Amino acid sequence: MTHLRFRTIAPFLIFPLFILSCKLFPGRSDNVIRPTNVVDLSSMAGKSLQELTTLLGPPRQQVLCYNWERAEGEIGVCYEGDSIKKYMSSISYELKPDPSSGAERGVGSLEEMMALVNIDIQGREAEENRRGFFTYQHIRINGKSCFVDVYPRGKNFIFGPVEPTYISAHLYILNPSITLYRSADHQGYGKTIHEQQTNVNESVGSVVMGHGNWELCTEVNFTGNCKILDGLSTEYLENKNFSAFGLGDTIRSLRPVEDKAAATTGSSPELSVTNNSPANTSIPASTTGVTMANYNRLFNGMNYAQVVKILGKEGERSTVLESGGVKIEMYKWAAADDGSDAELDAFFKNGKLDKKSQFALK
Repeated sequence: MTHLRFRTIAPFLIFPLFILSCKLFPGRSDNVIRPTNVVDLSSMAGKSLQELTTLLGPPRQQVLCYNWERAEGEIGVCYEGDSIKKYMSSISYELKPDPSSGAERGVGSLEEMMALVNIDIQGREAEENRRGFFTYQHIRINGKSCFVDVYPRGKNFIFGPVEPTYISAHLYILNPSITLYRSADHQGYGKTIHEQQTNVNESVGSVVMGHGNWELCTEVNFTGNCKILDGLSTEYLENKNFSAFGLGDTIRSLRPVEDKAAATTGSSPELSVTNNSPANTSIPASTTGVTMANYNRLFNGMNYAQVVKILGKEGERSTVLESGGVKIEMYKWAAADDGSDAELDAFFKNGKLDKKSQFALK
């Protein structure tokens, strides 16, 4: 009797599941419209809100993010910085369905999506994340270090083919930044700087380098005793006291090394380096590893490359959350490859270490 009842109601159960599956996990379909309008994210990357408003018209604002409706999709831009000046932190383009037919818009490959938003991937291979999106790392656009996330539409695993249809690209800009603290060990008042300063008078007890490497000088206009701090060097990673760098305790000018060619002194740009490249000095292998000692060497504001330099290996990205221009990424490092439970977890907020935790490290 129970068997007969199930057979009777089965069609009524399957049909709603079919409808729900098609809506939540549509997969790739022949009813997909290929977009025809190129949206040049590369040319827009780094522009101010005023410049984008002149180019695209008035935006729709959401806190620190702004959106522009286009014919086939939507451009989203988010900014970071202080009350005086904002710096673009991300720009994205997401395709939207055709309003007349209801058909989805999308492209069939990562290469098509990159061409659609005019981003040169510079020979990079995309890395697939466990959540199904793809990332191009270490891309240079308009003199800035960037990475790009590409998202497919949901897949219909039950009733349809699983080939992806890509619908959005998100370009993240790693703006140069350095935070100057008045006391050692990153204590006291901290001031974050994003661009060159030719005439300041900053008392410095310690520094945290975010993205990019920085030249710091004891006199104005990049004169006096100057030093380029490499964010991946042993010297920087091993010292939380600014006096160890031989510059005293006062800085009068500083700049990201990428801006060196534009400096007033006319210095040669050949000295420019980025902390996406291997450091000039290495940490001895005997001191790297996922250990309690190295856990204690990690501090907020470090970028991912700096954390990898200390731990000696790449982490496994397990979680990515995005909201209101803020991107949170969680990475895990196993202490050993023998299946033990000891691990280190690190949370990065817009590319900078924000929180860390560990279990059973020794």
